[in-house]
Amino acid sequence: MKNTVTFKSDLFKPFLPEDSQVNPEVYGAELAYWLSKKLAEKNIITSYPESEDWGGF
Repeated sequence: MKNTVTFKSDLFKPFLPEDSQVNPEVYGAELAYWLSKKLAEKNIITSYPESEDWGGF
């Protein structure tokens, strides 16, 4: 079973310049940092988010 979630938002702008991104215009790391922080505020502790490039679409 493959699960995929796709959405667009202006809330997760990159911290680093575009040429430093694993995939241009794909900012999953920023979303992961935000989600990790929000979960921690609810006492749900996660590991530190890591970026991973699983290949193109």
